[in-house]
Amino acid sequence: MIVGIDIGGTKTHVRVVDEAEETIIADFVVATLSWQYDHTLIHPLSAVALIALFESYLSDQSATSLVVGAHGCDSPQQISDFTDVLREVFSGSLAVYNDAELLGPAAGESQAIALIAGTGSIAIGRDEFGGVVSVGGHGWMLSDPGSAPALARESVVAILRRFDRGEKTDVLGELFQAQLGVTSIPALSYEFTRRATMQSWASLAPVVFEAADAGSHDAVDVIDRGAAELAAAVQTVLDRGAVATAVIAAGGVVTNQPMLEHSIRRHVQAVAPSLSVEVLRTAPVAGAITLGRLLHSQSFTR
Repeated sequence: MIVGIDIGGTKTHVRVVDEAEETIIADFVVATLSWQYDHTLIHPLSAVALIALFESYLSDQSATSLVVGAHGCDSPQQISDFTDVLREVFSGSLAVYNDAELLGPAAGESQAIALIAGTGSIAIGRDEFGGVVSVGGHGWMLSDPGSAPALARESVVAILRRFDRGEKTDVLGELFQAQLGVTSIPALSYEFTRRATMQSWASLAPVVFEAADAGSHDAVDVIDRGAAELAAAVQTVLDRGAVATAVIAAGGVVTNQPMLEHSIRRHVQAVAPSLSVEVLRTAPVAGAITLGRLLHSQSFTR
């Protein structure tokens, strides 16, 4: 058996494949917080709960290959720590990656920079020696440009700057006030700060695109600046030695919002014209299965 898991900030996608029969025997999505203990990957109880999601589909755990791509595994140490807790409860072959590293295999690209813009954002590639080169992924409050929380955060900053200049609130500010149930910009600032969680801020991202469609220059600028920062992350990955022929983008924001997609394409092509840009339309968990097949071949056909 091969098990592929894509752990995102909000959702976890599990796929179980019978390699001998070449059939998918389980494919489902659960809320990430439904199995994480204390909101962390590396708690032993989180590992137990994650394995329990698919264990009933296995006839022999020791003959199973498991590949996990996880949001929050942004460094070699984090990957090592998560691998260690999983090995305590899983006896088969195991490999852990950052979730962005599922994109290239899912798209059939062997040399790609993965670019995620969803509840978080990150750009990841590999150098000629196979070493991981990662830029971003530092969290929804401080960084992660182009992500849903960051778009909301930067929109509020733009709204406050307009207010401080004594200018009339545009449709972006009007829509944010309506969404947050307030009637002034100072109240908006307070309420947005009071609701400072990843999920709360991320839920406001559609409002940014609604405002852009309604003619808000501030909203258009926020979206374009987010895309430009993502393209700059791609350039930094290349500058640090990554080898790539393509950029594969995924994540709930870029796949669902054409305005951000088009802006990312434009900015990436400006900084790295030799790279193709593709938005992944298949589930990234397919990349975990591709990597799982390779792991399975290496582990059980020797």
